[in-house]
Amino acid sequence: LTRLKPGLCFEWGAGYSTFYFSKFLAQNARWISVEHNGDWARRVAALNPDKRIEICHVEPDSASCADRDKEGAYSDFESYITFPSRFKGIDFILIDGRARKDALIKAHELISEKGIVVLHDANRTIYHQPFSLYKHSEFFTDRRTDGGGIWVGSKGRNLNDVFDVALHKRLWRVYNSFVGSLALTKKNSQ
Repeated sequence: LTRLKPGLCFEWGAGYSTFYFSKFLAQNARWISVEHNGDWARRVAALNPDKRIEICHVEPDSASCADRDKEGAYSDFESYITFPSRFKGIDFILIDGRARKDALIKAHELISEKGIVVLHDANRTIYHQPFSLYKHSEFFTDRRTDGGGIWVGSKGRNLNDVFDVALHKRLWRVYNSFVGSLALTKKNSQ
């Protein structure tokens, strides 16, 4: 975010990371976060320390969305997914909410040519199909399959212009070996 210097950021899934990442924005930047859960949206909004951050609550289109599957289908979250269509010139998108595959597809439509999209918990294979929409992308994976991993993509910007991809790949390898060693130690101690 420091190198990208985005003017407008959008996030699917409000939370504590909203406040963390917004610390790296310029004073005139905006961070808009949409949340499907009304109680959580109100709780996060009440904690908001920054006037540049806007927490928006958008109800699911289907009351039974939680019953279908963990993610929810596009039809369950159409209003939530299409909410950022009203904003122009989005420079950074963080996807950390519901219907992530559909959010990733919509993000490609909305992100500026020089913008960056980040997908949290990218290890889940149900999210991978839209990766091919992006001209530039990197996938930083770890050993988990139910979460973990980060995917970063752009329509037109080389990711090395924003961060050192090779360095981050090395850091992820170190992280993965450390986490793997911890898991092995834990398993052997049981």
